[in-house]
Amino acid sequence: NAFKALLSESRTGFEYKLSNVLSKYDVNVPEEKIRASQELTEIVAGYYTPTEREIYLSRVAERLSLPIDVLRNNVEIILRKRMKAKKEKETRVAYETIRNFGDTINPDAAKYVQANAAEELILGMMLLYPEFRSSSVRSSLSLSAEDFRTAFHRRVFEAIVALDDSEGGFSFAALGEQFTSEETGRIVRLEQKRRELTNNDISVFRSGVERLQQESQRIADEEGGDFAASIRRKREEAAKKRNS
Repeated sequence: NAFKALLSESRTGFEYKLSNVLSKYDVNVPEEKIRASQELTEIVAGYYTPTEREIYLSRVAERLSLPIDVLRNNVEIILRKRMKAKKEKETRVAYETIRNFGDTINPDAAKYVQANAAEELILGMMLLYPEFRSSSVRSSLSLSAEDFRTAFHRRVFEAIVALDDSEGGFSFAALGEQFTSEETGRIVRLEQKRRELTNNDISVFRSGVERLQQESQRIADEEGGDFAASIRRKREEAAKKRNS
């Protein structure tokens, strides 16, 4: 099946993409030819093997009447930029992992680096602004405790939600009663860290929720089991509510 898919991509997949791009531009106009070549070299750079890239570059050169050496150079520039971005991301993740290693309050942070960062954003904004604690916002974004990958942050989220929905409402004093002094100190730092940032609107909060849910789904798919199934059910239920 994998071999058939590769053959299909080689014979028809790229030709479809090529035709689709060329249909958007008038390649007789220099500026549009440049935009078409940029888009096509981005596509070619996405292919894994040098042989594939060389074959597809020859087709692009033929259709655009451009020297293949120029196109090849553009692809190499794109590949170098992507490799640099990948290495920077790997370095950043490695740094975050080292920084979180040995965290006794939130030991899951080192294992779930990306999820932990999104959780810190979400909780910081919920602690700082009442509107992000509201059930209507949580419902519209389908945010629940199941999305949280670190046990400590999940506990914090559940406590914030429970207090906000209670008769007495949310307060740091009431929240502190449910955690140790060390844990409370960490929670306060989450709020302070977010307070230092100027951009704390709903788009930032929504972006954090989306990143957490995507990362949570990715981890669930890798680990499999009941958790992955529960995540999918929750997404389906939320979609039904939004559409009803």
